[in-house]
Amino acid sequence: MKYILRSFALGILTATVIIGVIYFVEDSSSANEETALTTEKATTYLENAGLHVVEQKKWKQLNQTLADQQEQLESVNNKDNPAKDDEKTDKEKKEEKNSSKTVTIEIKSGMATSEVAHLLQEKQMIDHAGEFESYLAEHGYEKAVQIGHFEVHSDMDFYEIAETITN
Repeated sequence: MKYILRSFALGILTATVIIGVIYFVEDSSSANEETALTTEKATTYLENAGLHVVEQKKWKQLNQTLADQQEQLESVNNKDNPAKDDEKTDKEKKEEKNSSKTVTIEIKSGMATSEVAHLLQEKQMIDHAGEFESYLAEHGYEKAVQIGHFEVHSDMDFYEIAETITN
């Protein structure tokens, strides 16, 4: 009985080893063949999806050509209308000088930086309260905002406003 059990166990072990070797050798080689992605397969797939394949070198050349053409177009437009461009810039400068307004804001105890930012936006000193609030947080001004009355000009940038309300 002992020899029969040993023979049976040896047979099971041998069969398991043979099946395991066949499984791992055959499965990995067939899986690699099926999943191997070639350039041709990828190109065909992308073209069937309605996309266009361009090599990286060609892509850089196309981008450079586009940038050159845009520069040429801008230079032609500037040559055609230099007086108009100068008039626009002069008018814009005058409008900026005339449109600069001063507002006094009051920052009260317990006001959050978001409330200050919204107050500045309401007074039309800044365009976007969220951007100003992010600026305060990024540059460490959010904990340094002071209580009081502050004069703010519409031509001030975020840095100048932040320095004004934190001093």
